[in-house]
Amino acid sequence: MRTFSVFALSSLAEGTPVTLLEAMACGTPVVATGTGGSGEFLDDEVNCLLFTPGDAADLCAKMAWAEDHPERMLAMGEAARRHHQRELTGEAGYRRLMQIYREAIDAPAPP
Repeated sequence: MRTFSVFALSSLAEGTPVTLLEAMACGTPVVATGTGGSGEFLDDEVNCLLFTPGDAADLCAKMAWAEDHPERMLAMGEAARRHHQRELTGEAGYRRLMQIYREAIDAPAPP
């Protein structure tokens, strides 16, 4: 995965694909639809390029743009890697869960 110039995920419906998380962890630039769970952490032109689900012409256009702009794609791949490290690791999930528990414990009891 680290040797890819771009990782393309053309699924019409996915939960949170492990291959997408792997690409992000490696800093591999991503072109995807942002459907399903991945739409919550993919940010178009920040850490990926998004294309319209089911639109082959849009996918082709995004892949052509990616080929013509390797520096921007590398920057998006690096942004994806940083986001993954900050928000999508097991440790990050644990921190979020503990925060939820703390908030629930600290919340006033209902009358």
